[in-house]
Amino acid sequence: MVIGSVLLQPRKVAQPPAVTNLTLLEDFLTLTVRLLWDRAHGGNCLTLFETALGNSLNQMLSGMKAGQAAALPKIVAWAKPFKDRLAALGQALPGDSVVHETILTGDQLVGLILQVLEGVTTDQLAQHLDFLLQILQNDLGLTNTFITQQISAIFDEIVKQLRAAPPEADLAARENRFEIMALVRRIRRQVEGEFTLPAINVDRLVAPMLAKLRELKYDDALKRADTVGKTVKSGLDLMTGISDEVGFSMGFSGGPGAAGAPASPGDKHAWYASWVAQDSISALDPTTAPALANYTFKNVSAADMEKVALHSKWITTLVDGILVAATGIKKGNYAITTLAILRDALYTLLAPLADIEFPSEAILGTVLDNLINLGIAALGSLEGRSFDKYDAVLYIFRLIFKFGGSSLPVNLLRDGLLSIMTLANHDATAAVKPDNVTQIDGLVRLFMRIVGPLIHAAVVPDNYFSINVDTKNAADNAKFPVGLLLAAVLLGALGMSIVSFFIGFLLSGGIAGAFPDAKTAAKSWAKGWALSHLNFIGFWFLINDGSTNDGKRGYTPDDGRGTEVVFSGYAPKVSSPYLMPFAGSAECVQGNHGFWSHNPVTNQDFAYDFSLNLGTEILCMRDGTVVAILDTVDDGDHSTDGNHVIVKHTTLNNDHDTDVGGGNKMTYAVYYHGQKGSIAAAGIAMNQVITQGRLIMSCNSTGMSRFNHIHIHVVTDDASNPGNPGKYSVPFVFKDADNDKGVPKSRTVYESSNTKKP
Repeated sequence: MVIGSVLLQPRKVAQPPAVTNLTLLEDFLTLTVRLLWDRAHGGNCLTLFETALGNSLNQMLSGMKAGQAAALPKIVAWAKPFKDRLAALGQALPGDSVVHETILTGDQLVGLILQVLEGVTTDQLAQHLDFLLQILQNDLGLTNTFITQQISAIFDEIVKQLRAAPPEADLAARENRFEIMALVRRIRRQVEGEFTLPAINVDRLVAPMLAKLRELKYDDALKRADTVGKTVKSGLDLMTGISDEVGFSMGFSGGPGAAGAPASPGDKHAWYASWVAQDSISALDPTTAPALANYTFKNVSAADMEKVALHSKWITTLVDGILVAATGIKKGNYAITTLAILRDALYTLLAPLADIEFPSEAILGTVLDNLINLGIAALGSLEGRSFDKYDAVLYIFRLIFKFGGSSLPVNLLRDGLLSIMTLANHDATAAVKPDNVTQIDGLVRLFMRIVGPLIHAAVVPDNYFSINVDTKNAADNAKFPVGLLLAAVLLGALGMSIVSFFIGFLLSGGIAGAFPDAKTAAKSWAKGWALSHLNFIGFWFLINDGSTNDGKRGYTPDDGRGTEVVFSGYAPKVSSPYLMPFAGSAECVQGNHGFWSHNPVTNQDFAYDFSLNLGTEILCMRDGTVVAILDTVDDGDHSTDGNHVIVKHTTLNNDHDTDVGGGNKMTYAVYYHGQKGSIAAAGIAMNQVITQGRLIMSCNSTGMSRFNHIHIHVVTDDASNPGNPGKYSVPFVFKDADNDKGVPKSRTVYESSNTKKP
């Protein structure tokens, strides 16, 4: 008996009396469980989903033949400068020793990456995408209305495939398939009309992404990456010069592409053939491996493609290590960063020096790589915290996020590069049509897993940003945008996967000078569509987490997703009256406009959560008077309001006590999730005057909380009920937060200057 048969037993799904946001969430989760159960029992429902997707795209492509013919010469002309760069690269990979070849090839590949980076500033990105989107709309007829129609057709095709499948011998499996069919129909009814893809042009589709990238200072990050790349290139240039003078070979003269006879006769790992076949292939001469028999090498020779396939493996791994180090070397991430760098260093050395592909392109290698990353993330998720009661969910979240950050998707860069070079080698004059044009996966995945999800994440409105649900409060559930969010994921990601696929499809045609057949294209899309949903969620988090336009964008409550309002922005941290509410260090697990609950729906957009061990002392951030206390909620009880203290600040600070529009108002600090009885134990009472550093309570997980932490936010005086705390959070910063703005960011550890005082 497999594990799935125990954990994922199918259940009859009763039709709910009314559709709510939570109904859609439950249906989606039920569908996921049923698909997993089907797969665990040898069913083919997921395969039928992929077949339906392939059929749908095939039908789309069949009606676009004339448009493809009109688009091809435009794309070919547009792609020519990049093809010329690749051809030049193919003429610059000589080497008279393994070391010399390795260094020189790495130098050339880094140079190519830098050239690409120089062409993807926000303004240049807008120009390129504008050109491509015009072709999509004008030549291929790809409009948002057309895509919406195709999404409906995809749902219909999925149901059709499920209905037409041969009846299973097992009755439970057959019933499960019919339940999946019913769920697909119901989900379609619920999400239709909930999310509409904007018009396919730069102003409506790409402008939000460009605005987000500018808000996040994307061009500055690009300059930093360019600086790192040039430093790496300078080092490789120096090593090339040394190897020219010294002529060493580090003890061996064989290896892929190296001059001279191999140290011992026999098959060698065929790097390019292995990439083409997506399997581990060895051959006496890797350049003539049978897998390459039907490929042409118009611009870059087979020998040079072998070098690029080998050396792009270690150079992209090196880039991964550098980026992980650059973004991860900080308190709370030492373990995961160190282990990830050691892993990448091992891969970097093994590939060119030992002729070992680790992990290989075979599926076992991918699994092994993921297992290594999972182990690294598991160790890193334990760093800086104790095993305390109520903290199980915290460690799961930390594991997920650290696993996502243990290795960056630089393999997409390598696959994209090899895909582009293979397409550029397509020779349309060959007697037999070459297979080069079928190798579009690497290029298409670059767009389906990066560009498309990035655009999609940017067009989703800021006030969709909530996944927190209070399932015990039916009235509030109707206000939470879970259904809207799922619609954005299910419909938006599916629609954007069509757009991003066609961008990659057009580019593949421009580089090869010919389009692949519809069957190949449909398979490529089917491979990428599911991951485009996951990548959307990742980009959605990266783009939106902490994104408040420097404290200027906020929300006031309106019994829905909130009404957007304008604040004057974050005040200078140097004059801030606030110190962080603990002594020592703590990780900010959620900052302003946070992924979980700091959002317009909860009216806590400007809030901070600091993860602390159970019982850690919580200190007053700023002088004030206690105006509210709750100290009776049982520890770990999430069914009601958590234990908390509200402090009205003593004096008005003109810079830091501001409301919507920038006007001054008295403010209140709210401290949440205290341990039962700890407020009384600290001697805190109503109307008591307390000063900064005074003990307020101890950390716990009471109220709307899933692990031990301190939640804090600041509100202004309520205009409709003067003398009482207001109903929405306002921007505030910490004098002691170690960054330019004094605004703690999620997944970052901060050292507080606050100290406990009597």
